[in-house]
Amino acid sequence: MPSRCQCGNWFKLVDMERFEQAREEKWQKIKDEPENAKLLKELAETEEELNQLFQKGRGMT
Repeated sequence: MPSRCQCGNWFKLVDMERFEQAREEKWQKIKDEPENAKLLKELAETEEELNQLFQKGRGMT
């Protein structure tokens, strides 16, 4: 449903379900681009390092 802002611009209002679906579809299209693949690899490595630090921290208590 389109709605007009106080500034005069028109915006399409959507519910969260539709927004999340569109966001996920966009991500599926671009996730294999080199820049995003690099970020995903860094994220996985950082998560692994964080998990190792948590395990070491649990052993200290």
